[in-house]
Amino acid sequence: MSEIQVAEKSSEAQGQLANYTSFCAVSSNNIPDSPQVVKKLGIPLGVLFSPFPEIQPPLLRRSAARCDKCGAYANCYSVADFTGYPHRNAQWNCVFCGSQNAYLPGAGGINLGELSRSDFLDLTYQVVDYLDPTNQPLPMGQVDAPAYIFVLDANIQEKQMSSITSSIAEVISKLPDEARIGFLMFSNYISLYEMTTRSFASCEVYSGTQSPNDKLLQTLHDSGKYLVELKRSREAATTILKVLSSQKRATQANPQRALGVAIQYALGLIQGSKGDLVDNRYENAVGGKVFVMLSGCPNCGPGGVSEVFSQEQEVDYRVDQATQFYRKQAALAATYNFSIDIYCIGLKTFRVRLLQHLVLSNGGTVVLIKDAEDSQLGKDLVLSVFKTLGRSGSFSLVTSQGIGVSHIIGPAIGSSSKLSETSGPNHCVVAAVQSDISFAVFYYLEEELLQDSIHFQFVLKFINHSNQRIIRVITQKVHTCGQSAEEFLKSIHPEVLSVLQAKKLVLEARKQPLHQLESVVAKLDKFVKQIQKWKTSLSAHVVQVLEDIPWLMFSLRRGPLLGPILQHPDDIDYSRCLFLQAPLDVCARFLRPPFLRISLGDVQQMPLEVLALQSHNVLLLDHHTDILIWYGNAVGEHQEQLLSLAQQIAEDRAALRFPQPYIMKFRENTSMARWLLCRLIPSHKDNASFHFAHFPELATLPKADYDKFLSKFHYTDDLSFLQYLAQLPK
Repeated sequence: MSEIQVAEKSSEAQGQLANYTSFCAVSSNNIPDSPQVVKKLGIPLGVLFSPFPEIQPPLLRRSAARCDKCGAYANCYSVADFTGYPHRNAQWNCVFCGSQNAYLPGAGGINLGELSRSDFLDLTYQVVDYLDPTNQPLPMGQVDAPAYIFVLDANIQEKQMSSITSSIAEVISKLPDEARIGFLMFSNYISLYEMTTRSFASCEVYSGTQSPNDKLLQTLHDSGKYLVELKRSREAATTILKVLSSQKRATQANPQRALGVAIQYALGLIQGSKGDLVDNRYENAVGGKVFVMLSGCPNCGPGGVSEVFSQEQEVDYRVDQATQFYRKQAALAATYNFSIDIYCIGLKTFRVRLLQHLVLSNGGTVVLIKDAEDSQLGKDLVLSVFKTLGRSGSFSLVTSQGIGVSHIIGPAIGSSSKLSETSGPNHCVVAAVQSDISFAVFYYLEEELLQDSIHFQFVLKFINHSNQRIIRVITQKVHTCGQSAEEFLKSIHPEVLSVLQAKKLVLEARKQPLHQLESVVAKLDKFVKQIQKWKTSLSAHVVQVLEDIPWLMFSLRRGPLLGPILQHPDDIDYSRCLFLQAPLDVCARFLRPPFLRISLGDVQQMPLEVLALQSHNVLLLDHHTDILIWYGNAVGEHQEQLLSLAQQIAEDRAALRFPQPYIMKFRENTSMARWLLCRLIPSHKDNASFHFAHFPELATLPKADYDKFLSKFHYTDDLSFLQYLAQLPK
């Protein structure tokens, strides 16, 4: 087969890649070949990389073909030559260094007859998994089973504790018999429950004001009483949960919460089988979860801080120590492939920004639960257990010559200790092998590009649920377009570019004091101004492509991630951290939340504006962490039916989402309706022609009714989108 025929076959095969675009999304299909042109345009270059979407790529049960010179993997963009096969090996050219390589004989099980490109899945598909039978971890029977440790705040009130224990019982009922479970309770002391008793609950009590020593932790681990297989501890777990739910608890004026020490005891129980330490992970440690139920700010022992703090300064004399302490515990949990989820129960101050140091580096999540009696907690616990797809994940990024990576945003940490053979400057340890994570990769041109295209290759390594070591190779191609700004701008993917820019700005906002975001907002405005500039100076096609970007940035500017919406600091950081590690579809929900009008037999997408708040409407806004249902005062006889339909739509949208969103329902003109009003653009400030273009039904109203409708929206200093664009610096 000639190289021309190969190229045609490769182009034809690209049509098969549509199902795999969720792995990798680029900000543009084309890039200029000059660093000076890129700098002048002022538009970032990036890739959104989602390593574990719920799609199964083709699996090859063999080792991969790699370039002899640079180590890159053969891929769907490699030019291959099968001339003379089987008398000589097939040849393929590396797209990264240009070297010619001898392909593995008999790859794909083909040994005789004429070969074509389609006989090699790694030359056909953009994403391929490799399972090398000669390089696998220990069998499951030789490693510890996954463990689940429940760490409960002793200050949780009786009614809420009853709901929490019911939710835990539901999770335990879904775990396999081989799973190990354990229970701890903490206040200013630590209660460690024995899992070998049946008819009564027994625990050992330790101080919560000081850290346990290594000898004590080793003794507790070796006893085998506190973390036991479920098939031997199910009765003990039932008894413990029954006792915890029925205990009388006196309300304390100054409740003590030694969370840090409780975590130390929990992690002391899991330090069993180790194996090789690779990328800061013990490969033979199957891992598990630590579930923390917290009723307020941790304020006792190591990791304890004051509940009262300045929103401007956000520091006290203990925060630095607590931060370092939690980071150390988080890293230890990650070493054993454990993640820590912290469920903040109630409406108190939790210092979420501090607690994130305990969860982010091991793939855990801080979850805000307004009311433990709501079904949200039970669903979150179950989803958290079963969203984990494996362990010991890491990835390396290979780029074409002349391309540099400036930074990577996402749930990953740099490698240290013993590194894998793919380690390099763009090698990261993935915090957790989960379907709901993503990485924003920003790149730049180091020099003038001479080639017609550039390539990115993500090499992902992990051990899946079946204890199989998988290498996943994802290769992405981007064309060069000379020095043509128009060709570059026409190829932009607005949603991808907006999400990349939003992640960069939100990350910067996390590093600033809460209410000192002037520099972040100024950068956002500068970016929008740059987009507006190119919209007015180039063709109509470019204008159409760029049309959505200013609006998406405006939505970010006034939304819950950066905007002036009145929120508790805990809510703000909670949303920001979810956004920073979320895949494209979730990020898009933050920037462009679905806003639906519910009617019988029809659901209509509405503009995200206050003019949708018409009294005959039933509306639903999905802002990812919250789903809001609003109904007017004149819905009519079908009100209950429409509200029931809206509730069902909300529950369907939330069904598999982790964390579960909080679903709220409220009526027009009630105080709770402000939850929705503050998230909508005040377009009532714009002219009538704009109103009628977005809401044609308003044009049919008599002038008096139209004026009356507008009068119900009060004047504020909040800007409409048109006003925002008009006030940008010229």
